[in-house]
Amino acid sequence: MAGPRAYRFEMMVSVEPGHTAYLDPEWAADAAASALTDGYGLEAFYDNIELVEGGSTPTGVESGTRRRTYRFSITFEVDPDHVAYGDPEWAADGAHGALTYDHGIECWFVGPQPVDSQ
Repeated sequence: MAGPRAYRFEMMVSVEPGHTAYLDPEWAADAAASALTDGYGLEAFYDNIELVEGGSTPTGVESGTRRRTYRFSITFEVDPDHVAYGDPEWAADGAHGALTYDHGIECWFVGPQPVDSQ
């Protein structure tokens, strides 16, 4: 019998000033991982949160008027009887949908790729 598989994908989020995740990107990463864990029955966690763009405000631009873009990783484990076992992009789409439609965050993802089990 086949055992569980692990996959990892990178997610980018673009956050407007005033959104909770603008100053707290962990909020967005947690929302994405929680959607997979709580909503889709996968074991998921996030890590490697980093600011990609929008950290400093250029001269002449009012503070807090630029979007911020963050990148983070989501790793999830899936059992053989779950639809994402043979279609890991299904899970990445689920995280994308949760951030976009439930939380109003523009986002996109790259991957997912299998995680080496060694």
